[in-house]
Amino acid sequence: MTDGMEKWEQLKDLFNKVVDLEPDARDEFLSNLRNEQKTVYDRLSDLLTADEGASSFMNEPIMFDPTLSMIGEKIGSYRIVREIGRGGMGAVFEAVREDGDFDRRAAIKLTSHNLFSEDLIRRFQSEKQILARLEHPNIVRLFDGGITANHIPYFVMEYVEGTPITTYCREMEVPVAERLRLFGRVLDAVSYAHRQLVVHRDLKPSNILVTTEGEVKLLDFGIAKSLDSGSATQTLGAPMTPDYAAPEQLAQRPVTTASDIYSLGVVLFELLTDLPPSAIYGGPGIDHYRAVLGSDALAPSAAVTKPRGGTTGTTGNTLPGEAARRKRLLRGDLDNIVLKCLSKEPELRYASADQLLADVDAFLEGRPVLAHPESRRYRIGKFIRRNRLLVGASLTAILLILSGSGAAIYQSSVARRHQQIAEDRFVQVRKVANSLIFEYHDEIAKLEGSTALRERLVTDAVTYLNAISKEEINDPELLQELGIAYRKIGDVQGIAYSRNLGKLSEAFKNYQVSVDMFKKLTILQPENRTAFIQLSASYYSIAEAYRRLGKNAEAANALDIGIDSIQFIRESGNESELTHLHRLLLSRTDYVTDPFERYEALNAIAPSFERLVSSFRENLTILRLGARFEIRRGNAARFSASDREESGRIAEARELYASALQHYLAAKDNSNRSFTSTDGQPMILNFRYTVSQCLAMTYTRLGKLAEASSFLDEARVYLAKLYDDPNDKEARVLQLNNSNGDQDIFIVRGDLVSALRSIETATVNVQKLSSEDPENVEIVWYGLHFSQKAVKIYSKLNNKAQLDRFTKLQEQYASILKEKIGPEIKLKAYF
Repeated sequence: MTDGMEKWEQLKDLFNKVVDLEPDARDEFLSNLRNEQKTVYDRLSDLLTADEGASSFMNEPIMFDPTLSMIGEKIGSYRIVREIGRGGMGAVFEAVREDGDFDRRAAIKLTSHNLFSEDLIRRFQSEKQILARLEHPNIVRLFDGGITANHIPYFVMEYVEGTPITTYCREMEVPVAERLRLFGRVLDAVSYAHRQLVVHRDLKPSNILVTTEGEVKLLDFGIAKSLDSGSATQTLGAPMTPDYAAPEQLAQRPVTTASDIYSLGVVLFELLTDLPPSAIYGGPGIDHYRAVLGSDALAPSAAVTKPRGGTTGTTGNTLPGEAARRKRLLRGDLDNIVLKCLSKEPELRYASADQLLADVDAFLEGRPVLAHPESRRYRIGKFIRRNRLLVGASLTAILLILSGSGAAIYQSSVARRHQQIAEDRFVQVRKVANSLIFEYHDEIAKLEGSTALRERLVTDAVTYLNAISKEEINDPELLQELGIAYRKIGDVQGIAYSRNLGKLSEAFKNYQVSVDMFKKLTILQPENRTAFIQLSASYYSIAEAYRRLGKNAEAANALDIGIDSIQFIRESGNESELTHLHRLLLSRTDYVTDPFERYEALNAIAPSFERLVSSFRENLTILRLGARFEIRRGNAARFSASDREESGRIAEARELYASALQHYLAAKDNSNRSFTSTDGQPMILNFRYTVSQCLAMTYTRLGKLAEASSFLDEARVYLAKLYDDPNDKEARVLQLNNSNGDQDIFIVRGDLVSALRSIETATVNVQKLSSEDPENVEIVWYGLHFSQKAVKIYSKLNNKAQLDRFTKLQEQYASILKEKIGPEIKLKAYF
């Protein structure tokens, strides 16, 4: 009896010691106890199991089935119509609003628990707070929430009638490219949630619906975790869905945004292969828990052709050769993207949903992706850790073999050394092109104040590229890499309307090298569509450089060549190809000299642009191109109006100003719909600035100064964000444009003193920028425009000294323009 009591006291002390330990510490303690005292271990394990069951029972609230007698019931302002679905934690119903204010269908989520649990109250409030702060077009909205008279917590959410994304893509036989675009919208929503410090933790196809209109909706943040809380509290719902859970979730380790990246990888695997998640680790019958924690994931291209039960794996399409075709499409970049998501170690996955989205976009646009196959060292290290004894024995055998054959190996290596050196040079260039230019530069470009660092990066890259490009190159892959690399270098040095180093002449030279590379590639591979598209893209870049150099005829000719080289696209249904063609067609209208003739040319191609936008309503790139098209139409109408105003045709001028205003408003609407979650990027800030500035200028001409001032203030906000990099010369050029808008408002108001003060400051800036980038004719046009304004004002003020000064400046700028462009140019600056 005494002995039994002593054992019980020992067991009780051990229980009290272990029960409050963290899971890892508890497992370590129990493992040691099992080795030392098996009987005590068994009894203690029984006690811990019983305690967990009892704790669960005591903490579990009284259950209530909300589906009983709920049809027809009223909750808040909504009446329940029918049940949509149910799970272990409750049910979801369709409901209609009945308070007479407006009609609305909604989804009401009722938990199967009533609120007799303080823990459940806390978890319910947590989910409500999470949902309330998520406002994104691809995330289901929360309308209301509360607790019924029967103590049942409920949420009223946006009603979504849709199909799980994988089912939708499989049944509609959606092409892989479009599946990736749908997946991109999911990533945009997840990225938004992560920026709100929310991890979803249950991303799976049934929580990602595609509506009949093709819109993506992310729902059910029922087990989401808020990262701005110090606790690991989970909200209402089951802990996870095992098929989509990350290794750290299955192992009950801390969950981060990287856990959502893993789940997204599983969803992407399904979208690309039409196979279930079990196929990632071999197929049905596997121990999923062990596989996720210990086995390597299959690449999608391997999974689609892996035999299952004596047959080839089905990918949802039984046409002959479909699996092989799908394998070819998936092999390479798509395999690498999925496998990076499915890395066991969270730190090896994509750092963010934005980074994953960037790789998906890069694949769709034919650019290099960040994801690469696991390094040889990494794979060898994993193999050694799994097979220590085998590797040890093998190494011993290898050493014995090498001791007898080292001399022969040495002699053979000497014979191949020169060939290897030559091959290494090409490998080195590929590394430069794919790492320095495509990876590091693109990431650095997103950082504020990074232009100087980008210049150093580009300088190093050019050194390598120039060294190898002097040799005869006939490798198609290398030619394509070099062509894209030189174009990107030119962009850093002098791309129009984005952050650049203000080195236009150097940019032009690199664009020309890019053209030469792609010319050669099209000769080597005349059937290579991508080569011709890339060639036309380089012609587009060189045309922009020609324009800024004042060589409009050469710019127009370059665009004509680029357009002619891709005429085959007109019959294409490919979104990216059609977008590229229309971008060139739009740019070509810039070289119609007379503004009104340019307006007519733009109106002539308007039906083609409208068909493009209406055919691909969800393509954000096409929406943005449509916005740029409307800006060009607005500019042409506004400049035409300015000409008519000067010639006294006031009624025609006002009509054209009104047309310009409508085009700019259409551009603003398109930009608001297409620029959703990346409004901090320089290109997008620049676009928003341009639209606001154009609206300000047009409202000024229409005499609506309040509206003009409002949009000018809006433009300044965007410009301030662009102006954060002292090495970014493009922001300084935009500052000239903003000064131009200020001056116009001052002149219309009659505040000539302020107008002249602004002109003086702008003139100094023109002189400074022109000395730094003397080849940039656009800056000279600004100088001409400011001096023309000053001459008009000082003529009215009869200030001869200042009139003479600005007349000389006007003549100086006119002389430069005539020399660079030709004596026939019309010396009037339009902005």
